Amino acid sequence: MSQQLSAGQALARALLKMGTSRVYGIIGTSNVAFVDALYEVRDRIHYVSCRHEQVAASMADAEGRLTGRPGVALVHSGPGALNAMISAGNAYKDCSPMIIITGAVKRRLAGSDGMLEVDHRRLFAPLCKATFRVESASEVPGVFSAAYRAAMSGARGPVLIEVPEDVWAEKVEIDIEGMELACDAPPPVKHADVTDALAMIESARLPLVLAGAGVAYSHSRGDLVKFAEALSLPVITTGNGRGTMPETHPLCLGRVCLGHGA
Repeated sequence: MSQQLSAGQALARALLKMGTSRVYGIIGTSNVAFVDALYEVRDRIHYVSCRHEQVAASMADAEGRLTGRPGVALVHSGPGALNAMISAGNAYKDCSPMIIITGAVKRRLAGSDGMLEVDHRRLFAPLCKATFRVESASEVPGVFSAAYRAAMSGARGPVLIEVPEDVWAEKVEIDIEGMELACDAPPPVKHADVTDALAMIESARLPLVLAGAGVAYSHSRGDLVKFAEALSLPVITTGNGRGTMPETHPLCLGRVCLGHGA
């Protein structure tokens, strides 16, 4: 059912539909209208005010890793958004779902090289699965739906949504309830691939299983243990795969290397 909503209100309700209960951020002139919209739903979404954008994005990254649902960070246009890039890179490298929402200069000021104007989409493109811009309030449902699909489909990761300062308060009829939140189905497992993999294991002189974050994110710990036990395969884990194989299990050789990674 359509309602008269501002872009900020629509985005807040889209977050509610996604199941968001926290937004981590820093207020600035380019996003304060969205914080006002979050205040209207403060009984359902807790706004966590952070000291630095990198901290806000890292907290959102952590929530994505722990819940499997995109964590949400809110940043100010320009330097504020740039401060979140290290955390976005970490999330991208480790396949952690996250939505970074950034303000932007008013539409009429675009291209004037103002103090807070930065080409967020171009700069974040190498660190995000996708980047989006909301040009008008009516675009919120479509943009958010596409951003959610990008963050949650395949190898998960961060996405960026840019909203100009003068769009937040723009009101139109918007149907948030009818907005689709879906991700692409994983590709089917082919029997021939499984057969080939088993043949490779059987022919290997010293077979070894490397378990990563994908095992944890897919809740496949039990399957990993059964697989290793059935074939008597030793298991090592990445940093993010730690815990997928009980470290007291006789087939577990612990974590490999000192670096991070999926």
